[in-house]
Amino acid sequence: MEHKQSHSNLIGKSVLLLRLGGELGIKSRRTRRRMISLLRSNINSLLHKQDIAHSILDFRGRLLIKFSSSLISHDIVSQIAQQISGISSLSIVLVCRGDEEAILKNGVNEATRLFSPNSSFAVRVRREGVHPYSSMEIAAKLGSKILDSDIHGLKVDLTSPQLEIFVDIRGDLAFIYSDIISGIDGIPSTSQGTAIALFRPNTNSVLSAWLMKKRGVKIIPIFFKTGKKAEEEHIGLVEFIFSSVHSFINLEPFFRMFKNEKSLCFYCQLICELISKNYILNGSVQALISPTCFNLNNELMSLDALNALETEVSLSTLRPIQLGYHGIKPSFHAIDDLPCCDHKQRVEILLPAKLNKKKIEEFLKEFQA
Repeated sequence: MEHKQSHSNLIGKSVLLLRLGGELGIKSRRTRRRMISLLRSNINSLLHKQDIAHSILDFRGRLLIKFSSSLISHDIVSQIAQQISGISSLSIVLVCRGDEEAILKNGVNEATRLFSPNSSFAVRVRREGVHPYSSMEIAAKLGSKILDSDIHGLKVDLTSPQLEIFVDIRGDLAFIYSDIISGIDGIPSTSQGTAIALFRPNTNSVLSAWLMKKRGVKIIPIFFKTGKKAEEEHIGLVEFIFSSVHSFINLEPFFRMFKNEKSLCFYCQLICELISKNYILNGSVQALISPTCFNLNNELMSLDALNALETEVSLSTLRPIQLGYHGIKPSFHAIDDLPCCDHKQRVEILLPAKLNKKKIEEFLKEFQA
């Protein structure tokens, strides 16, 4: 098994260190093993698609990705961070021995390579295992060595430094790095099944699917095209974060038939969910992911409209409520803040005074024909 293997061959090399999502740490041993296995499988799948030679190693509660190339592509790191759920954060690290001499030597070398003159810096040290030194002792000694190096004008600032160098000492190895990249966190995709996600060219549909991806759901995208100017950017974003779009649905015939309806956004939402329902009933998934937003990001859904959607669609629909993300924007948030079509200045999913079921049935018959 990998955790019994010697990792001395990593010394002197750069690898990608992955910190597991915090939720994995509270799972039972059996569940944790299963989820880490899924996480490894998801990473392997992403890298194999791009024909990137690599190996994934377990090391004291971390995953290490060793690439065949000596240079680690920042684009690949970004893809792993934004596409693979179950990872708290990532860092490109230099591996060295976990003894004091090696840590100080390699720490100074990394600082010389990364630090700019006349900058403030801090050394952050974490340690796991039994060692003849403390974390504070290593931090103080490395900081002193860096101050004595050839980098001109450095000063220590532990509160708000311009530059930081991190040392993660785990057993007989140490990992030295200068950057921590946030991951999606959550739990690995596919651990909680598969669902179809309804996308239109707006941020909230992406956010709703992203929230469920964090909860371990594998996403199958269905994209409803509205003719919006930034539509192709949204499609690219969906395929980057999730997977290739399963089906594209052109909503232009819908707009021609419903454009004079005051509750256009409600009818659009209902039509999109009813069409998605057909894909679910004819496939191997049992749930639909659909955005639900109450007066946020220029979108509004009334509770009456939500109740009507649940009644008319009569399907297991996952509706992540996005109130908690007010002011907290994931990295993909907002290609733009515009509505998903040119027919409305604001998305308002409000229940009409009288639901025109006959018109809905006529459209669906034409669509299916």
